Amino acid sequence: GIILMANPAVENVLEINYEQALGNHVEDVLPLSEVSNLLLDPGRGTATGEVRSANDRNLFYSMTDREQSSAEASGKIFVFWDVTQFKELDTLKSEFVSNITQELTEPLKRMKGYVTMFSKVGMVNEQQNEFLSKIMDSTRRMSTLVNNLIDLGKREAGSALELKSVEVSELIEEVVNGYKPQASNRQIRIVQELQSAMRPLQADKLLLQQALANIIDNAIKFSDSNQTIIVRAEQDQSTQRISVQDQGVGIAHPDQARLFEKFYQVRSGGQALGSGLGLSTVKSIVEQHGGQVHVKSLLGQGSTFMIEIPLHLTP
Repeated sequence: GIILMANPAVENVLEINYEQALGNHVEDVLPLSEVSNLLLDPGRGTATGEVRSANDRNLFYSMTDREQSSAEASGKIFVFWDVTQFKELDTLKSEFVSNITQELTEPLKRMKGYVTMFSKVGMVNEQQNEFLSKIMDSTRRMSTLVNNLIDLGKREAGSALELKSVEVSELIEEVVNGYKPQASNRQIRIVQELQSAMRPLQADKLLLQQALANIIDNAIKFSDSNQTIIVRAEQDQSTQRISVQDQGVGIAHPDQARLFEKFYQVRSGGQALGSGLGLSTVKSIVEQHGGQVHVKSLLGQGSTFMIEIPLHLTP
């Protein structure tokens, strides 16, 4: 628990004095109790998350065990990224997207309506029918994207959860079974490692399934054939943990700081996959349940996403 080193950047962000911090205990120096607790927890080898500093800065953090020789004491390294500017831009982006999505809803409905009526006002040949089919498919995809944005906006605005008693094993089983055909087509195995006799969780089952589904879908996208995805679940007296571990391409540290930002896309092979909404949706759902989502990843060695939710969530 003794501070061995702190650079000028962390002095500025956390408003601590390096000379006073050096050699002192973290609980006596750091103004963030969450950070102190993580640094003092011997069971947490790695962790990521976000905290807000006393001077109202949004900080993304990453913690890892310190590499040591036989002559050195064990320790931990804690790195901060100031993401305040990204948060402010995200707020502006949310307002802009909310306005645009509302404006797009009605035109998309009209487009779908007119396409379905086309054949009723005259003969349509085979090529015209093919073109109409492509227009309809594109319209459906746009409608799905718009609806996802509207749903995400409602959740961020704090729409009420439909809390019910949920059996965690059943929830995971249903999501995994839904993705097994997709994984099998790519020769990817999905394995479940679930703690026995877990207590029911108070949660919005549909939303929590959506969050888990988004993570598993990403794990499949970024995995190669003949690899394995492991879905784990465990709980202690106060927290339910669900994690998804893959053996895929991994995520670079600079990307991890913005991974849960709306429209931020991690690239694979030079191409961006998806709309950039999946993980922001996960974060929104988990935070509505009073929890947190973390990521642990190294390039070329895969990623592990963990959801942590309080067991006794007050409606």
